[in-house]
Amino acid sequence: MSAELQREVQTRGITRVCHFTQSRNLVHIAGDPEGVKSTKTLQADQNACFTATDAKRIDGYTDHVCCSIEFPNAWYLARAEAKENLFKDWVVLFVSPDYLWNPDTRFCARNAAASRGIYVVKGFAGFQSLFAQEVNGAGGKTWQRLGGHLACRHLLLSNCQLG
Repeated sequence: MSAELQREVQTRGITRVCHFTQSRNLVHIAGDPEGVKSTKTLQADQNACFTATDAKRIDGYTDHVCCSIEFPNAWYLARAEAKENLFKDWVVLFVSPDYLWNPDTRFCARNAAASRGIYVVKGFAGFQSLFAQEVNGAGGKTWQRLGGHLACRHLLLSNCQLG
């Protein structure tokens, strides 16, 4: 556990980590003591019944769960909803922020799939990168985080329980 990262989470007033999924998955998640599971874990379970939100997982971290800090990733949620023809209802799960200082947690200041996950970083430096004023994006474009920008940041967690 990184005490430094834990202090920074508390200083920033972070109260939750968000994970969205189709509502049909909620009964399976809530009924399982292990909570939210990674795609890799679900694929290995013969009894698991699921459809991955991101079938390609170009970032390569299928053993982690995609989440964001404080608010859901609205841009990606809209894309996932648009691809789904049958099950239109989605839920946002709030997970304990304790997972942020887990040594296996990874952070990405931009889309984790960029360059097949090379921008995904763990540890305190990775966490701090989420709050940079400037982020280099696709096509060499630099994005500025302005004062009104929501405090949503993206990360990859190991299997996590609802908190």
